Amino acid sequence: MTRIAFFSAAIFFFANCGHKAPQTTANAPATAQAGLPWAGDVDLVCEMKVDQTTEDTAHYAGKVYGFCNPHCKDEFKANPAKYVGQ
Repeated sequence: MTRIAFFSAAIFFFANCGHKAPQTTANAPATAQAGLPWAGDVDLVCEMKVDQTTEDTAHYAGKVYGFCNPHCKDEFKANPAKYVGQ
């Protein structure tokens, strides 16, 4: 039964991951807005590719982390050390 619950949760999470509002070219990169270095081009929660124009970002340990959607950003913010590996 726990496997079914796990797989159902995983399917729900990944089905909703990656959905975000379209970006406009007028948006400045998150790193320019924050004045901090970009941490990388991968959402640390779901491992999807992101770029510096994403709207969903979080600042942690002097870097800007990008996320594919608000859910991944909230998961990261709840426990950033888990994803950064500290």
